[in-house]
Amino acid sequence: MIQRIFFFVFAAFLLSQCVPVRKQTLLQSKTEENKLAENANFSRMIEEVDFEYRLQTGDIVTIRISSLTPDEFNPFLSLDDRQSESTDPLLSGFLVDKEGYIILPHIGRVLVKGLTIREAQQKIEDLVGKTIDTPSVYMRLVSFHFSILGEVNRQGKYPTYEDKTNILEAIGVAGGLTEFADGASIKIVRTENGITGITKVNVLEEDIIGSYYYYLKPNDIIMVPALKTKNFRQNQANNLALIFSGIATIASVILVFDRINTN
Repeated sequence: MIQRIFFFVFAAFLLSQCVPVRKQTLLQSKTEENKLAENANFSRMIEEVDFEYRLQTGDIVTIRISSLTPDEFNPFLSLDDRQSESTDPLLSGFLVDKEGYIILPHIGRVLVKGLTIREAQQKIEDLVGKTIDTPSVYMRLVSFHFSILGEVNRQGKYPTYEDKTNILEAIGVAGGLTEFADGASIKIVRTENGITGITKVNVLEEDIIGSYYYYLKPNDIIMVPALKTKNFRQNQANNLALIFSGIATIASVILVFDRINTN
């Protein structure tokens, strides 16, 4: 009798330590229709949100200008000289000021706030094209970074030179989710137009791909909470000791009653 009690309690304890696969698997299908499609080797098609990052105040960009104009007649070579002086692009890049302008040598102030990288490149090409022959402008956003905290394998602040980085890529950069990450309750802290908001996203479902928050914006903070199971596991030694202590007490009481009844 006592052995059975110990066995069932121990089995229940072990089962309570398990984290269901559905709480760990990214991009799960929600409907039976999707499950049937998967079994038939079809992929579910999800339309991504139309996203192109638009430059804003505080951004820093690097700019390279090439041209068919001979070097001795190209005043914009000084841009390359300036940006090659420092190995840190944040120090040598061009800041988008409070009014949305960058200041370029030989051109002056150029309004870029609200433009995509491609639109800003084209605008600068049109301006320098008045001075040099067949210009080609390459612009890169170098101030884009995000922070990811909580149940990931490498918490921290990460830079990215891509202006289109999604939340799954960010999780990958951070070494992936831990065993006890609650992927259904991830929070994104985002500041836009001077207003900071917090939004909960679920990376366990496929629909995250179509979400407005699928793609990150500069300075986003990703908070990955832990499942409730983690707290239980962290205290499992104490829990196990208490459980078996309770069983031992019950067993002692049963033995006492058995002796009394026997006598």
